[in-house]
Amino acid sequence: MRIGEYNRQDVIANVDIPLSDTIKTKITAAQLTRDGYVDSINVAESYGEQDDQLIRAALQWTPTDNFEALFTLQSSRRDANLQANVLFDAVDDAGFGRNLPGTYQQIGLPFTDENYAFGMREEYKSGAIYQGPGEILDSDQLIMDLSWDITDSLTLRSITNKRELLRGSMTDTDGTEWAAFDWWYADEQEDQSQEFQLLGTHDRFNWVVGYFSNEEDRTSMVRFWQGVELEGFCGGNPVALPPFLCPNLNNQLEQEIREDTAFFAEVTIDLTDKLSLTVGARTSEEDYRTINYLPDEVITADATQTPSFNFNGTPRATPEGPADYSASFDATTPRVALQYQFTDDIMGYVSYSEGFNGGGVNNRFEPQLPNNGVIPFESEVLENYEIGVRSDLANGRLRLNATYFQGDWSDIQIGQVLVISTTTTTNAGKAEIEGLEIEGAFYASDNFAINFGLGMLDTVYTDVGNANPAILQPGLNFPFAPENTYNIGLQWNGSTDNGGGLMGRLDYGWIDDHETFLDARFRASVAGKAYGLLSGRLQYTTPDQDWSVALYGTNLTEEYYRMGGFNAILAGTDQGFVGRPREVGVQFQLNFD
Repeated sequence: MRIGEYNRQDVIANVDIPLSDTIKTKITAAQLTRDGYVDSINVAESYGEQDDQLIRAALQWTPTDNFEALFTLQSSRRDANLQANVLFDAVDDAGFGRNLPGTYQQIGLPFTDENYAFGMREEYKSGAIYQGPGEILDSDQLIMDLSWDITDSLTLRSITNKRELLRGSMTDTDGTEWAAFDWWYADEQEDQSQEFQLLGTHDRFNWVVGYFSNEEDRTSMVRFWQGVELEGFCGGNPVALPPFLCPNLNNQLEQEIREDTAFFAEVTIDLTDKLSLTVGARTSEEDYRTINYLPDEVITADATQTPSFNFNGTPRATPEGPADYSASFDATTPRVALQYQFTDDIMGYVSYSEGFNGGGVNNRFEPQLPNNGVIPFESEVLENYEIGVRSDLANGRLRLNATYFQGDWSDIQIGQVLVISTTTTTNAGKAEIEGLEIEGAFYASDNFAINFGLGMLDTVYTDVGNANPAILQPGLNFPFAPENTYNIGLQWNGSTDNGGGLMGRLDYGWIDDHETFLDARFRASVAGKAYGLLSGRLQYTTPDQDWSVALYGTNLTEEYYRMGGFNAILAGTDQGFVGRPREVGVQFQLNFD
């Protein structure tokens, strides 16, 4: 059990129940709740609350020495209010786009930085007034993992996964009491995958061949409200606004059906006692279909209305026929790796691999775009080169691992805002990525240890391909890809006179300045600042380990940091999701035999 600030109350229970010598079960149940931390200045609501429930049941059946079955059922629920979004900038001087803040000021509504851009001043506040469901999740998943040792050197494995999912999310992009730019997204999804693996060993050979298939059927709705308060000012008095600034209520309903299949094989050959070679390949095929519907349920001007989960509609008709489109993609991607064991404690490797991400079809109906916005995009392929070392040094007191990687993307997929309120996925030409990762741990004594990690990353778009050159330019780096990150952890273990256990731990992680937006026109105003997070823990465990109590703290230095968000600069808003402030609490754990 964990309790803390913001009325945090987490209860987690694990129960192991052996039913027989061959059947074992484990049940986990969790209830995680805490209040929000971004306060509305207009209504009694604090956004960013947590209200999650989880139940997981696992059954392991081992009827014979050569067969094992593991069944896992997991059910997850979430029912929370709006995410902890704050407005960082009311952009009223972009020079293009809808410029909602400036337009609202023109009709006498003070949509300004001073009144609503609380992120600019590092305040946990919002002007939103929404008090309905904000984050909804209802997910059920069943996994069946079967393993049969046919012989001592041959194993057949089957992994079956089935999931049903319903989720919804409301976003107040403008951070005001007005419906200047509000979103509701919801989807229902069913997917099922099946994988077969045949694994074998013979002399110096270890190999696996397999088949994978996945079927996914997802129906999603998107509703947004823009400039609702501008009704009555379009072409009339006292202020005459141009048509593109009039209220925009958009109601979309889309279905995506995807079928993926793949065959794969990989073999590792021990060329010598120290040198091994791995060669593999995967052949993938993806069939994609998208259908756009005219929703049965009509959107109203009230952005605070109860969110809808009505996924009924009629296939939308266009001059070209029904809005029903299909596409197929395929690729064969290889992998080659060479590994050398220099000593019992030092291993090095080099590898080359390719990754494939299938294409698709943009299915957001948008008459301002070619083909009503239903635009296909191609697959992307990543060629990745890697060299690394894994080592245990100083008689096991120092573990040090390092990896250098370099990748080349072809037809990299990017999202572009070609018209206001619609993100269209297209293919840029090429991009490159290069980086170094170092991680390790130093056990200074039996009581004290240090773990650490360092990441350096360099990304760049080298060819814009089909992208809009005003949005993407060669030489730009990736958004949300900081050049430098590091982390360090310190842990001390001790004991009391009666044999109880003591533990103290500090963890610090730091992330560099980074871009948060792809569009070159807006990068100066939406960059993410560098920040570091410090957490700590002090724990006591009884000699018989029947119970323990711990004092914990997160974000101890009270950093105000942005974790993401939606940068609707064309509409005049830059809002982001801010992380939780400092929180301190106590955790209790009881163990029963």
